[in-house]
Amino acid sequence: MQMYTVVVLSCTLFLLGEAAWECGSENDGYGGLSKGSSQFFVQVNCPQLLDGINNCCVVHDDCYEKQLGQKSCDETFCKCSKAAVKNHPRCRKLRDVLCKAVQEHGAIAYAASGRK
Repeated sequence: MQMYTVVVLSCTLFLLGEAAWECGSENDGYGGLSKGSSQFFVQVNCPQLLDGINNCCVVHDDCYEKQLGQKSCDETFCKCSKAAVKNHPRCRKLRDVLCKAVQEHGAIAYAASGRK
């Protein structure tokens, strides 16, 4: 099962182009793990939402870089991801996980964005 997961992740990153994926942070305190894992999570569970969720992440990153307030940026991300899954009921859990991730683990990335 582990080998299968590695193969699927590798193929996913190759097909989508890792540079195009903006969700997650290289400054997450885990060596950028959030970036690869978020892409894998969306691709496996709701591939039709890749562009919509990625757009939410671009807006979220911009908000962090402008230092508009972590809570405000995270709330905007959660609203955006809610809109992205609106017509995909089975993907609502994905939205909940991503929203919770930015709210609970975004402090390091937010602080790092302010130092750019």
